[in-house]
Amino acid sequence: QSHLYYCATVWGTGSLNSIQRVFSAQKKGIRAADYKFHCYFYDRNAGSAPTHTKEIFNRLEILALPNLIAKCCLSLMHKVYLKVAQANIISMFNRIDKTAPRREPEYFEIPYNRLKSTDKSLN
Repeated sequence: QSHLYYCATVWGTGSLNSIQRVFSAQKKGIRAADYKFHCYFYDRNAGSAPTHTKEIFNRLEILALPNLIAKCCLSLMHKVYLKVAQANIISMFNRIDKTAPRREPEYFEIPYNRLKSTDKSLN
């Protein structure tokens, strides 16, 4: 599980298809870690599909890969909101404050860079 947390906010924010192989490997691993017998591959003769892993993830209290990536992204944005993240990460987002008589949420905006040199840098 700890290897999946490493830079999940960077490599995990692409499309779902880009993480599908890692997610499939995680599901095979969770079936192996469970004490019950599970069908790992589609069996043409019996017509049985691999067992579902949602209940195994819930029982073992392990986050599935898409949920883990969402948790890491939300944790990073919470650090940006509290201004406890690294300075170069905080500078990537512009906070838009809504000043109204009633309470409204604050939003973050990612600035658009027109220069290619600043597009590839972190600051």
